[in-house]
Amino acid sequence: MNRRIIAIIASLCMVSGAMTACGDSSDDSGAAGTSGNTVSSGEENDTGSATEADAEATTEDKLRGKGESISPKTEPATEAHTLSIPQKPGDIDEICIDPTDMAGMTVAEIADLFGDYDVESDEIVGYYYIHNEAKMPGVTFHFIDHTWDDMWEGNALPTYRYEELRRRISASRAIVTKINCRETLIDQFRTGMSYRKCAEIIGDFPVSGSDNGVTFCGCPLSLAYYYLHSSRNCVVALHFELKGELDRALNEGRLTTGKSYDVMPADMKKYDPVLQNIEIIYAPDRTDTSAELTASSQLGDINSGGKSYNYDPKNLVDGDMTTCWCEDREDVGIGESFRYSSSGNRDISFVTIYGGLRSNPEAFYKNCRPSKINISSDGFNTEYVLQTYYSNNYIRALPVSCIKKAEFTFTVSDVDSDSVKYSDTCISEIRFNGYNPLIQ
Repeated sequence: MNRRIIAIIASLCMVSGAMTACGDSSDDSGAAGTSGNTVSSGEENDTGSATEADAEATTEDKLRGKGESISPKTEPATEAHTLSIPQKPGDIDEICIDPTDMAGMTVAEIADLFGDYDVESDEIVGYYYIHNEAKMPGVTFHFIDHTWDDMWEGNALPTYRYEELRRRISASRAIVTKINCRETLIDQFRTGMSYRKCAEIIGDFPVSGSDNGVTFCGCPLSLAYYYLHSSRNCVVALHFELKGELDRALNEGRLTTGKSYDVMPADMKKYDPVLQNIEIIYAPDRTDTSAELTASSQLGDINSGGKSYNYDPKNLVDGDMTTCWCEDREDVGIGESFRYSSSGNRDISFVTIYGGLRSNPEAFYKNCRPSKINISSDGFNTEYVLQTYYSNNYIRALPVSCIKKAEFTFTVSDVDSDSVKYSDTCISEIRFNGYNPLIQ
């Protein structure tokens, strides 16, 4: 089977939609201990969560040359429209609201904010988007509302039933689940930037096949990087243009290997595509803190300085970056795993993994960090690349498709052990879908 077709299967199910082991001295702010051959001293300092100042102060040396400045904005072609409700004359003043603040609003709230608007079909019954180009240029708000299905005639929603559509829109409690931005500045990213310019902000990053934020049944329309927004219940997707030689290379299977659908940073730098669309996906946190977490191994408890430190996999969902799960193998822990099992099925579209011991940069770099992880669930088995430099910004959100599952197995398939002092591999936290306010 063509590898791109295989990638389609994975991409089309995407959203339409610790103080820990391993430090041994007074400078690493982590509990003493190691699962490898290096023996720690048993000394312990006061612990503290990493701060943004820590990250900024160490960005240049911690990125270790990863990444490559912001290019002028360019405007990509707009999407084709299949349905339009005529606008009425109204105020054309732009609405100066960050689209990330609008994720999770209802259709009625968006309509009230706009006053005048277009509503268009996303080419599938029940899938729509609302927008006002005069007030918010280049921004479309997508939602699902099947209460309008009875109005469809053939393959379209009739525009002549204008007043009835307006009444239904003003009463719709459907939530805006994704926002597509063709021109808006999101965080530090703007459409028209090249991959290399974005890498200056994030560090080198992998991408995977995606639908460019539209409902589409076919080949991937873009290559996207998803990250968890730092303060809101949303995931942000950076969609890079897929065309020309880059498109051919993906179609011929030259850019993906094995169980991974990721396109590596070296290949992205080679083709250096432009950022075509920025998508905001409303995805409230779905982590069940009462879920069962088990691991193939875990480092034993450590007592130091009158305190006890444990490395139970439960630390992965406690919302605390100063705790972690740490494996207990003699080597770097490749092949070790943990399993998350919740009491009930949930809509899970993204998993964000905070790899490494993230209490501070020093502890982070003294221990191993997973660089690749395999995620498996019922009918889903994919390997992803993770960042291995210290930063709590733009952490990759891994697309695991719109599956209603309560069980996931995570297996470390490779680690970054460059310049580490200990062979322990640590993971501080995992999140399902959106942001947890406990994580700063």
